[in-house]
Amino acid sequence: MNPKALNYVLDNSKLNHFHKVLLAICFFVITFSGYELSVFGAIVPVVMMPAIYTIGAFSLFGMGIKANLLVLYLFVALIGAFAFAAHSLMNTFASQYYPSEIRTTGVGFANSTGRIGGMLGPIVGGMLLTAHVPINVWFLTFAIPGIVAALAITIINLQTKYFENSEKLVNLTEREVLADE
Repeated sequence: MNPKALNYVLDNSKLNHFHKVLLAICFFVITFSGYELSVFGAIVPVVMMPAIYTIGAFSLFGMGIKANLLVLYLFVALIGAFAFAAHSLMNTFASQYYPSEIRTTGVGFANSTGRIGGMLGPIVGGMLLTAHVPINVWFLTFAIPGIVAALAITIINLQTKYFENSEKLVNLTEREVLADE
């Protein structure tokens, strides 16, 4: 798309100055999250992934609360930033647990499983709509998978750390036995 067409679309759209600033802030946050990953490296999947999913889930739940329009825009920005960050970082997180021979297959399988969830979302939304469920329950329903993902990532991180420590202990014990002989 050429810049002239983009300016035409932006000028003739119903976006006001606030929307354009919010769009620029979201672009900045998404760009910075990639920079953060390259700077902090290994700490991002361990500590930040559960935090990203949790903040995204609470922001999604916040959309169901009756609030000022500015607060709702803030929740929309947080959801957008954290949803993109979580989706982008999940491939990196998943790839570190597969051997190199099957890494692409494993990450592809994980992505396809996520797409199944993407297909089930509108079905669940339709079921909630026909059941006349209040809007705050809708957002709570769609925020729960984010909390489950944060818990799952935390458990995986703790389990990996436990196995690494027990492996080091076994190696240290084997060296002591060999040194005694």
